[in-house]
Order: sequence, then C-alpha cells, then structure tokens
Amino acid sequence: MASEYIAVVQMKSSKYVVVDGVVNIWAVYSGVFILAYLIFYYFNSFKNKEPSSKQLNYAVLVSVLLIGPLFTLATYKMINSNLDNYVKCDSLNHWSSRYSSSTYAISNDICLNLVSDKNK
Repeated sequence: MASEYIAVVQMKSSKYVVVDGVVNIWAVYSGVFILAYLIFYYFNSFKNKEPSSKQLNYAVLVSVLLIGPLFTLATYKMINSNLDNYVKCDSLNHWSSRYSSSTYAISNDICLNLVSDKNK
C-alpha cells in the first residue's frame, strides 16, 4: 500500500528507488489530519454551538504528536520491508533542512552508475 504513494516512494526505474525521509512523511500525515479537523471545525462553526479554540489546539497536538508519528512509523516500516533486496546508495542520500531522501538500488553497480551520472 505505502509503496504506491508517489510522495513516499519515487519509482524512478525498476533498478532503483528514492524514499522520502521520515520527517517528510510525518509532515504529510500530520498536515492531512490537521486539514481534516480544520474542515470539521469550519462546518461545526455553522451550527449553533461554536467549537472552542482549546478543542482545536488539542486536535492539532494529537494529530502532530500521536496520529502522525503512528502512521509514519507504519508507513516507514512497510517501505523498509519492501526494500530488503535493495542496497542503500549512501552517496546519493539527500539531506537538507526542508527535504531528505534515501536512494536504494538493486546492486552496487547500479549505485556506482547513478553516482557517475549525477557527477556528469
């Protein structure tokens, strides 16, 4: 299931896979749940009973600190179990403050070819 999401696993070729970092996946799940609650909060505001901002704060905290990490852990575990036959290409890992990813290939030769293509 998780390997079908293009944001999580980018299938560039059948020979290698680029996997987004844990924080990126966590942010996506947290954002989805926060957005869903904001939509619920918005439609509840049309009723006679006005939802409290305290309730909104709790929902955001639960989404970011509980639901997001649980879904992230499950997704990341599923992705890593699908990558058992792949070799991690350490020189192609991308780490920055806004995005991180790891590249996996079916063999060390593919990793070396990818590195040489990147350096061209």
